[in-house]
Order: sequence, then C-alpha cells, then structure tokens
Amino acid sequence: MKAFLRNVILCLTGIFFLYPIAEIGLRSLTDGQYARLFFENTPYFRFHFNSLTYGFIASLLGTVIALPLGYVFARVQFPLKKAVFFLYVIVMLLPFQALQLPEYVMMERIGILDTPLAVILPVCFSPLAAFLLRQCFSSLPEEQADAFWMESSSRVKFWLHVLFPWSKPMIITLLLLLFGQAYNLVEQVAVLVPTNLEAYPLAPLIARLPENAAGAGEAWFLLPPLILYLIFERRLREGMQYYRWN
Repeated sequence: MKAFLRNVILCLTGIFFLYPIAEIGLRSLTDGQYARLFFENTPYFRFHFNSLTYGFIASLLGTVIALPLGYVFARVQFPLKKAVFFLYVIVMLLPFQALQLPEYVMMERIGILDTPLAVILPVCFSPLAAFLLRQCFSSLPEEQADAFWMESSSRVKFWLHVLFPWSKPMIITLLLLLFGQAYNLVEQVAVLVPTNLEAYPLAPLIARLPENAAGAGEAWFLLPPLILYLIFERRLREGMQYYRWN
C-alpha cells in the first residue's frame, strides 16, 4: 500500500511539473508558429545567441575560477578558514535583491555597466561554484591523497591524476548549473544592463514575443537546457549524489 501511494504521489508530481512544458510544446505546433518565429521574428535569434554566449562563457570561466577556490577551502589550512567559508555560505544564501545595489555600484566603478561583462561576471564569481567544489574536494579519501603524495610531490600531477578524475561529475554538474544560471537571468539584466538592449539575453524579452509565435519561441528557448540535461543527466546525478556534504 505504501509503495502504491508513493508511486501515485510521484506520478502526480511528475505531471504537475511536466504539464507546463507539454503545454508549451503543444501550443508551439499550432497556427504555423515556427514559420512565423523563423521568418518574421529574426531579432529573436540574436537575443537567443546572446543567452547561449553568456551561458557558455559564464559556465567555463566560473568553473575555472571556482576550482582553485574550492581547493583552498577544502585542502589548504590558513587562519580564519572556517570564518571565511562561513561568509561565503552567507553570501551564497543572499537573494539578488540584497546584492543589487553593491553589484550595480561595482559595475559602474569598474566601467562595465551596461555591457555584456556586467551580465557574465557575477555568474563567474558565484559562491555556489566554490561551495560545491569545496564539498567535492573535501570528500576525497585521505588514503588516496596520501598514496599519491608518497609517489610524487607535484601539485600539477595531483590535480591531473587525482583531483580532476575524482571531481569530473561535479565539474560537469557545475558547468550545467552555471550555464542555467546565466541562460535564465532576468532581474539582473534589467539592473546591470539598463539601456543597452543589444546586450540583452532572451529571457527578459521572451514575454514580448507576439502571441502567434510565443509558443514556438518558448519551446525553442527550452531546447538547449533540455539537450544538455539529456546528454549529461548521469553525470549530473553523480555530481549531486556521491559526494560527502560536510
């Protein structure tokens, strides 16, 4: 009986979350919406290209920046390490509204307000990225690390032969999460790129699509994250499941 109730709840939950996507897909097939989108709404693809560009650049740079930070928090001892990491966690939990003014002032002072960099950089320095990699590196068995240090003292080889193979699922997970974060920015764009419409990604503008092409535009917008998820779904599950959260 318990198994039956659990399956029913899971099915209802799945239907609840899949219904909006199914509705968008079905609505996009009516009234020749794809033809109107492709031939009558060409600016759509320029903004979609911006979204893809921001997503890929932010995910790559964000992961490169987070790798040494996660390593330092996990495997390097320094004064006030726990206090600094605690501040990182606090910043990670803050909503964008709490950081809106500091980010705006910082972007204005360094001269990149109203440019694509103002959209990309906050995602590149996401505290979540450093936090996840810290958890990943902390879960590396000490026996495995000690065995390597008995054979070599090279930190480069330690990264290549120990840390990277161990953290591969988490790195892929992090790439996907940062891509999704940059790809779906809405409020941040309105604040950090207030007047430069050419630098806008698609997410803040998708509501402006004409009604006779809205379904196709929304379906096309959902396609890249869906493809990435289907390709890396196993790695994503591994990255979020197999590391010790301490």
